[in-house]
Amino acid sequence: MASARLVNVVASKAFKSIQYSRLGFLSISQSNGSLKSFKPHCRRVHTTHLLSERLFTKDHEWISIENGIATFGITDYAQEKLGEVVFCELPEVGVECDKDDVVAVVESVKAASDIFAPVSGEVTSANEILSTSPGIINTSPEDEAWIAKIKMTNDSDKDGLLNESDYKKLIVSLE
Repeated sequence: MASARLVNVVASKAFKSIQYSRLGFLSISQSNGSLKSFKPHCRRVHTTHLLSERLFTKDHEWISIENGIATFGITDYAQEKLGEVVFCELPEVGVECDKDDVVAVVESVKAASDIFAPVSGEVTSANEILSTSPGIINTSPEDEAWIAKIKMTNDSDKDGLLNESDYKKLIVSLE
């Protein structure tokens, strides 16, 4: 009975948030804040994490694939090892690349590091902000500091990539 009412409410209203508790109960808040129900120990569900899974390379690059477009950059571990980033050479839009081709270069006060294409395909965009503000790589390496987006041509390229757990094990083995 309560679930039938909940379905009718869900179908006819705009919501500010939908939450699920540890027990699986829904908690819904309308944009005007008038409906609140079933709130035992709620946690938010972030749909952006459900749409794309973060993967990693052994070269310390992260990759997120959504609708055949791979967005990638360097990991927090990589930026920490590089130190203060002072320059970033980005790939040109429209360039075709194979997996493991050098597509970008990141330079820091310590060293320069080649950035490899994590998948094969065509570069569809590059993060031009990094040309003028390369330090973003140090402050937001796995979010705002994405390097480029590649339209994938070979779906099997992601087979050799690491999930988050395996990447963390790799980092531990290096220290």
